[in-house]
This record gives sequence, C-alpha cells and structure tokens, in this order.
Amino acid sequence: MNWTKNVKQRLLQIYSNLIENDYKDLQLVKSNCLALERLLLYKKFTKSEEGKAVASLQIARALPLFQFSYDLFETNLESEFAEDFLKGRRDTKEYLLYDRFVLLIKNEIDLAKIKRDDRVLFIGSGPFPISAILLNKFTGCYVICYEKNRKYQALSSKVIKKLNLSSHISVVCKKGEMLTDSSYTAVILALLAQPKEKILRRVWRNTKKGTRIICRTSDGLRQVFYASANPLLKSYMVAGKVFAIGDQTISSALLIK
Repeated sequence: MNWTKNVKQRLLQIYSNLIENDYKDLQLVKSNCLALERLLLYKKFTKSEEGKAVASLQIARALPLFQFSYDLFETNLESEFAEDFLKGRRDTKEYLLYDRFVLLIKNEIDLAKIKRDDRVLFIGSGPFPISAILLNKFTGCYVICYEKNRKYQALSSKVIKKLNLSSHISVVCKKGEMLTDSSYTAVILALLAQPKEKILRRVWRNTKKGTRIICRTSDGLRQVFYASANPLLKSYMVAGKVFAIGDQTISSALLIK
C-alpha cells in the first residue's frame, strides 16, 4: 500500500466524520479541518499525486463537502475570535491563522505593488477582517471592506473601532456584485466571496483602466479547502500569480485592467 493510497484513505475517513456529523458539532468540524491541514499541507506531494488525489475526490463528489466544511470552520473561527477580541480576551496576533495571513498579505502587496496612497477595496472581509487590518498595517493604505452578511459586518466594524483604525478601514454591508464606485486603485476578492463570477465581472466592468485586481484562488490539493477560481480567470489576462506553498492555502492571481 503506497503513501498516496494512505492519504486517500485518511481523506475518506475525514469525509465520513464530517458527513456523519451533519455540521451540528462545530468543534468536530474544526478538529477534522485541522486534520485535513496536517494531512495535506505539511507533506510533499508530486504534481502527479496531487492531480490523482483531486481527481479521485471529484469522482467521489467529496470536494464540495470539504470546501463547505472548511468555509464553516474558518468563518466560525473568525466569529469566535472577534467576540473574544472585543471582550479583551485575545490579541490580534493570537488569531490561529495570523502568521499565514501575514505572508499572504505581504505576497499580495508585492504582487500588486500596493502603496500607502492606494485606495483598496476588499470584497468578502468576514467577521474578523484580518486581511484589511494587515494591509493597513504593512502599507498604511486606506481599505474599504464589502461584507454582505450584516451580522459579520457589524462585528468586524466593532473590531476596527476597538483597534482605533476607523479612519483607515471601513466595513460596509454590501455585495461585491453591486459595485458602482470606480475610485479604487486596487481590489482584492476573498476566496470565500461568492458568487465569484458575477463579482469578478462587475469589478472588471466598473473599475478604471490600470486598476490592480487580485483574485484569490486555490491550486492542486488546496482545492480540498477552497473552490478554485482558476476556470474563471481564463477569461482575463493574468499578469502575475503567487502560488500557495507550505502551510499556505490561498494562491493570489493579479489582473490589471
């Protein structure tokens, strides 16, 4: 029995754990999503092994369940952390995925050459707007966040206020596909922002020439965590890309209008 087969068997076990739970036990979702990370992010696979694993999961129709579970895990993680942060129990750097997002944001700043004088739109900021916080921290740029879930928008606005960043970051309750403002010099689409095709089309149509657009996506085995936006990107000219490596789960593709 080869190593790849062992990985597949472990994936199927995690799949069974998640489907039997029916998403009622969020701690079980968390533990299994972290098990997914340990299984897929901290070992080396060949391109062939990755391709075969993803293909087998597609055939088994397991990818949507893994992606839904990871979405649930990450969103719940953000919500719980934001609540704890507002109660003074946690510091920003204690967020479980903090270091991962530091590297992601630094890569995106370099990729899109984001500077202090940029006006950045971040679509799909979630309950704890870590991307916006780090964008401002590393560049000093002004960030406007679109979050369509009113509860998450209210929660993240309180986080921004507590951090004394209200003059640098704002969070509005709005859908990305309803974008009308063309004054942004850079736009970042979160991986969990949906419906991504409509949002991307709207952003492309309603931004001015020269706007730098980063569309987050997933590649290879990281599609187990997030649905890939790569098929949508074929309709656009990709000017650059940073691929997720190591414990990173998110790749970033740059489009320049």
